[in-house]
Amino acid sequence: MKKTKNLLIVGLMVVGLFGCKDNVESSSEVVNTNPYVTTDKYYYEQNDTIKVFNFNCEEDYYVLVLPYGNDPINSTRHYRSKTNTEVDEFEVSLFETYGEHNVYLTDSDFITIYRTTIFINDGTSTDYGISKATLKDYNLSIETNQTKELTYKLYWCDDFNRLVDYTPIKTVVSNSQNFDIELNQNMFKPKNANKLEIAVTEGKSTSYYIDLNDEFDISESKFLYSFNVITDIHVNSTLLSDKYTNHFVNAFTDMKNNFANSSAIITVGDNTNTGVQAEYDALKTLVDKYSYGVEIKYSLGNHDYMYNTNFNDAIDLFKSNLNASNHYYSFEMNGSKFIMLGADTLKGTGEMFSEQINWLKNELQNTPSTQSVFLFMHQPLKDTVAGSLVSYNPNTQDAYGFGAARTELMSIFDQYSNLVVFSGHSHWCMDSYQSMLYNDNKASFINVAAVAYIVDNENNKIDGAEGLYIEVYEDYILVHGREFIEHSYISSMQIIIPKK
Repeated sequence: MKKTKNLLIVGLMVVGLFGCKDNVESSSEVVNTNPYVTTDKYYYEQNDTIKVFNFNCEEDYYVLVLPYGNDPINSTRHYRSKTNTEVDEFEVSLFETYGEHNVYLTDSDFITIYRTTIFINDGTSTDYGISKATLKDYNLSIETNQTKELTYKLYWCDDFNRLVDYTPIKTVVSNSQNFDIELNQNMFKPKNANKLEIAVTEGKSTSYYIDLNDEFDISESKFLYSFNVITDIHVNSTLLSDKYTNHFVNAFTDMKNNFANSSAIITVGDNTNTGVQAEYDALKTLVDKYSYGVEIKYSLGNHDYMYNTNFNDAIDLFKSNLNASNHYYSFEMNGSKFIMLGADTLKGTGEMFSEQINWLKNELQNTPSTQSVFLFMHQPLKDTVAGSLVSYNPNTQDAYGFGAARTELMSIFDQYSNLVVFSGHSHWCMDSYQSMLYNDNKASFINVAAVAYIVDNENNKIDGAEGLYIEVYEDYILVHGREFIEHSYISSMQIIIPKK
């Protein structure tokens, strides 16, 4: 793939202003009233024209096509005249970069409202499509005729059409003729999906499709309630030009548009960037402007306390600004127990003393085994979820905490199969290896990723904001990963946790 030579040149084809496209769906169909864009296809050749269609847009919205890794606010660009049309066209021949590009819908401040992906071919007509693939027990075995390093992407499909509201299930780079892709255990398929697509993102390659078997199905059960989980917001400003603020707005807009009936939003810490009063003021201003009446419960993160010179002063700021009774506390909601833990010193990696541990033991001992328990702690415990997996990669997986208390905390968690532990801190995206650790007879662990920014499997910062939507049913719990900028479900994080 060529690298970007000059973002200004790319910007010449970037922006067109759209009016709203009339809704042509019949009254019997479900209508999406949120603003979004679609393209006429995914793969584009050198002589193609990219057609971008807009829906439900305001008159001052923009469309931008940028190389993967660039974002609208920080990219240099030159604006075309405002077209005020239903479709904007970009000539592929003018682009100086190949490979994946993002198509953004933004407001007049270039705050991302929606994002989708396209692929621009470098002119090669070679078909690198795979020759055979089999799927069994969450393991996908692939056979190819290629020794060239290629990128393979998996998608949910309804027949031969990709589900537009879901990110790729998996992205794998391989130069082997035979290799396996391990899917997440307990993954379930979206309701409309009946096939799995395997696409090669190079050349003019033919996709391979596999029928989904019943291991991805879920049984009917009575819905009880839902809630959202976010972490690592790092609010430091109310300026929409600030990326963290931009991502905050996207997250709350997405939750309002799609999950307005959730019982609560739970944060897993790092609500502010440095824990000073001005940042708490900014957070409260943003919440007042963008929240939608849903209750918000806050956990303590290291950025909320470690820059203060006195731990008690930091906790007082946390409690007084976020209406928390303490830096660790519990509450009940819809018949479930919610437990919020927090560090006991200024140490950034977290440290927990016996007083809080004994309090936790008492909380769990006094909770019926039939009651679901959701526990939130900012720093993950070592070797639980992505970012903390030292035994997997000690060079990059070092974002864990509560070292001295880890053994005791794990021994406590191992006693409760009805316990689900959520953590943040690492910012590792949900597509990372082992973003969820499921256990049959003891607690399960979930990485919540981050809103401010996320990192990939190489621990590199990437543009994105992620969180969770949790549905509680009578017989199980459904975990839905959510990408707040693309306003899509994260396919790899669609997990079922049976109630035990």
